Amino acid sequence: MKKSLKGFLILFLLAGLCMPAFSASADAVIGYYSSLDSASCYPPVAAFLNTLNANTTGGPYVGYPNRFDSSNDSYWDARDIGIVCAHGQRWEFALSGGNVDFASATFGSSNNKGWGNVDMEWAIIYSCLVVASPLEVTDWYSVWIDESNDVFDRLHIVNGFRTSAYVYCSDEVTTDYAQRLNNGNKVLDSWFDAIFAEGDFSDGLDRGTSVYYTSCDDDTLSSIAADPSETSESGFNCTYIN
Repeated sequence: MKKSLKGFLILFLLAGLCMPAFSASADAVIGYYSSLDSASCYPPVAAFLNTLNANTTGGPYVGYPNRFDSSNDSYWDARDIGIVCAHGQRWEFALSGGNVDFASATFGSSNNKGWGNVDMEWAIIYSCLVVASPLEVTDWYSVWIDESNDVFDRLHIVNGFRTSAYVYCSDEVTTDYAQRLNNGNKVLDSWFDAIFAEGDFSDGLDRGTSVYYTSCDDDTLSSIAADPSETSESGFNCTYIN
């Protein structure tokens, strides 16, 4: 199935130039889950954190909106890679105390900015529907890179789903993904490989999506591209399962 499903991957590119890569090391990971549905949201996060090789592991913690927006510099953005599991809808996911809404006019415009201006390179939003592709909205890139309330402020990659995710409450995909990262595989490719290996593609489910800068598509845990500019809008891509 994995080989046949590879043909369903679609790349959508906003034209731009690539930046050179340099070697570095990702050594810190953090994970949050929604206490609104702990039974479903805790296992995928715990599995990822328990499997990934990292020098520093934080969580799983109960997620609150300020960890991701108004105070993200001190929480979410203080680690190299983060995973959050919560119920979602387009560009938004639900936590105790409110929602993290990427379309909000204030997201990313505070002193804490968006994600990546402190440390984070890669974010995993393990939720249904949050990461839209061009199939859902023509301006799929807007919440991620349109200034001044965008999410990508030197962030490299966001992985998620454009559809409902049958694997949402299980740990198979996140365990598989962490194992692939441990083996030196790419952060971007491994996301889709894990979904192909463990997902359920019946009835249009489990259609993974990634939004990212093309200069960062070869990132691994031990080899990381130079950070994109906080204001760059070129070379921004969306790859998704059709």
